[in-house]
Amino acid sequence: MRELKEAIDRAGFDPIEYSGRGMMGRRCVAYVCDSNEVLGSLVRVALCLADEGYDDIAIEIADDAKVDDFGRGKVVYFPDYEYVRDDEVDADE
Repeated sequence: MRELKEAIDRAGFDPIEYSGRGMMGRRCVAYVCDSNEVLGSLVRVALCLADEGYDDIAIEIADDAKVDDFGRGKVVYFPDYEYVRDDEVDADE
């Protein structure tokens, strides 16, 4: 999901590939933030999506985001949005 990865980047975070609890090895789009900025970071990502005209995705991620502990921070992940590496997308185009 290129739009979500770009919004995460524009919000100031690095999009990563992550497999959360109960995902049975499936990989999804995620990012890591400090424990005290989970809500604010999610709002920033959603606003970046909405700013680009992806209001529907902004609403979906706000409803469906999951959070796990990740070292001293938190990982915010989106199980419904499969992580696709940039080189995989380029090969398909």
